Amino acid sequence: MSDVPKEYRALMREAVKEGGSDRPLKRRKRRVARQDEALDGDGEGEQAGTEAAADVEAAAVGVDADEDTPEVDVACNRTVEVDDVDDESDEDFDDDEFEDVDLENVQPKASSMLKDVTIALNKTPAEPEKKSKRRNVIDKHERLLRKTIHRNYLATMMVHGFIRNQWCNDEHIHRHLRKLIPVRMFEELHPSSSIKMPQMRTRQFLDGLRHLLQKWVQFYKVTSNKGLYKHDWYDWDETVTRTPTPFSRFQKCIVKGRGSRDIGAQGFVALLRAADVPSRLVFSLQPPDITNMQIKEHARSKDSPEIEMKYPVFWAEAWDSVSKTWYTIDPIMFKTIENIKTKSVLEPPMSYPYNQLNYVIGYDRGGRVRDITKRYAEKYYARTRKKRITKDEAEDIWYSGFIDALSSRPINKADKYEQEYFAKKAEDEGMPDNLQDFKNHPFYVLEKDLRSNEVLHPKESCGMLRIKGKNESIPVYKRACVVTLRSPRAWYQRGRILKPGVPPLKVRQKTSAQMARNLSFGDDDEDKEERLYAEFQTELYVPPPAIDGLIEKNAYGNIDVFVPSMIPKGAILIQTPYALEAAKQLEIDYAPAVVGFKFDRRSATPRIEGVVVGEEFKDILPVIQEQIKAEEIEKERVKLEIRALKAWSLMLSKLRIKRRLEKSHGKVDEDEP
Repeated sequence: MSDVPKEYRALMREAVKEGGSDRPLKRRKRRVARQDEALDGDGEGEQAGTEAAADVEAAAVGVDADEDTPEVDVACNRTVEVDDVDDESDEDFDDDEFEDVDLENVQPKASSMLKDVTIALNKTPAEPEKKSKRRNVIDKHERLLRKTIHRNYLATMMVHGFIRNQWCNDEHIHRHLRKLIPVRMFEELHPSSSIKMPQMRTRQFLDGLRHLLQKWVQFYKVTSNKGLYKHDWYDWDETVTRTPTPFSRFQKCIVKGRGSRDIGAQGFVALLRAADVPSRLVFSLQPPDITNMQIKEHARSKDSPEIEMKYPVFWAEAWDSVSKTWYTIDPIMFKTIENIKTKSVLEPPMSYPYNQLNYVIGYDRGGRVRDITKRYAEKYYARTRKKRITKDEAEDIWYSGFIDALSSRPINKADKYEQEYFAKKAEDEGMPDNLQDFKNHPFYVLEKDLRSNEVLHPKESCGMLRIKGKNESIPVYKRACVVTLRSPRAWYQRGRILKPGVPPLKVRQKTSAQMARNLSFGDDDEDKEERLYAEFQTELYVPPPAIDGLIEKNAYGNIDVFVPSMIPKGAILIQTPYALEAAKQLEIDYAPAVVGFKFDRRSATPRIEGVVVGEEFKDILPVIQEQIKAEEIEKERVKLEIRALKAWSLMLSKLRIKRRLEKSHGKVDEDEP
């Protein structure tokens, strides 16, 4: 025991002494049972059990069992555990001695009865983190930039077509092209009125167009395939050099009958006008796709201007005054004449990358510019309309305004006939043939595409849509059956109130923003459901009339005038800057007019503009306002004059102080450092 510290030796002696006392020791049931089994055997088993017990006890106190260990009475089935020392024995030791024990140098030997314990932990393999998909979509800034580029391209190309249309009216070009038109062909293009049957006159006119087309095909030779085509967004970073085409070169190409495909189509329009046939230059604009939201990845090759075009960008239209029809003529690509009923051969498929028929503009000889895309797009309302910038109301206003600005001729009868044709073609287009095309369709709607504030009334289907691959059909409704619903407050802000006893057509949950706005409106209703009503469930709100100039006000001392019909009978609304002050000076009854609300985040602030007063004060009130205005102007003039006088007084004071200092201390040269 030489290696055991002194303090531990004393502990062991005391433990052995108490083990021989009369007091029963604490036992371990499992250990006692094993010792009983050892005592039932021979002496060797007893010795082995004694040695095992000694090893256990030695290991418990951190010493080797082979060294001088106190004897243990195993025959009495008693074991000694060092941990179970009597509390009274603790008083014989000094706490300071325990604090100085070097436990790091004590290295007990493992007992032969102690075995290694292996714990198997089934570690669940960590799932690899899912990498967030990088959306290949442009950001908001890039989206606005593309919209600007798209809009500028449309404007530039429409001006380009306008200029080329003016060039087609050149008289010098017409004189050379008239040589190509024989007398008989000219007579075919202008049927005699002596022909009674309109069909015969139209047939003769079409024969004249066919002969004129053949003549132009023989005369004009396409020497270059260069021309306009549809660019993609990643083409704008590439520098594409183009040779400008001045009017002299344009004129020379048509007169000589040699040039590009675009000039060839424009030359045929000049030939029609040389023959005095009402005609149009038709231009299919090719802006980059505004619905393409993908990030730039690659650029087309520099050889893209030399691509072989399969569909035209320019072509012609001729007007038949007998059948009131515009006939389409393509003199370069397809060399055809067609009267479009449903689908045109000039419309490229949606997958064709270099030509998309989304914007078709027609320019006539008189300067009228018109969008005629509806004539050539087979699925205009289902597909083409979604590819145009005009799907947004604000952009549609800009687009229509720009076309009207280019037009120099008012609407005539031919334009009215064409408008009727477009309306009939829209009806003939019919329902879309897939679910996606029903989204925001102007004439047809599916019930699943309705907004949260819309219902169908009356709910009568106009057809069925069969889903491919499934044995089911979906009812289709007309867009005219869609009714917009609003809350009672929203209808009140439009000058209408609910009829008594009408049930809501729809109930939806209020949003947190709506609950917050209710508090801004002074509504303490905590109902989380919002009841919506249709317009036919409301009636016009009639405010109480103004009697003897007295205006009935609300709880806030104001009057709601969201629409003109909410002005009380016998009263007027005056919305001038000094109307409120004038009413106060006259000491008449008035009510500030709440014309709307200003919404800021989740709050609503009333917007007060003007006052409501009795009709008998409508003549005197403007006079008082002019007087108040003159007084305000005079007050501002006096304030400005006082400010100027104070500035002069300050400057004079500074000059007097400067003079006094110079007189007392001498003049200071300001140029010296």
